[in-house]
Amino acid sequence: MKLIAPADLKKQKGIPYCPDHLRRLSKAGKFPQAIQLSGGRVAYIEAEIDAWIDDRAAERDRRAVA
Repeated sequence: MKLIAPADLKKQKGIPYCPDHLRRLSKAGKFPQAIQLSGGRVAYIEAEIDAWIDDRAAERDRRAVA
């Protein structure tokens, strides 16, 4: 299992959201939940981020067909 720090989401996955926006999306169930690594350190599971990206692409494709 590979973990990605919030600061690395843009560089590694092209997700430009700031930490506050990521928390809001996660709380609303619209982005994967971060896991707590230590007191002030969180990370995201890469497979969950990849699945989220795949879902966005599939949603785009469904709208294009409709």
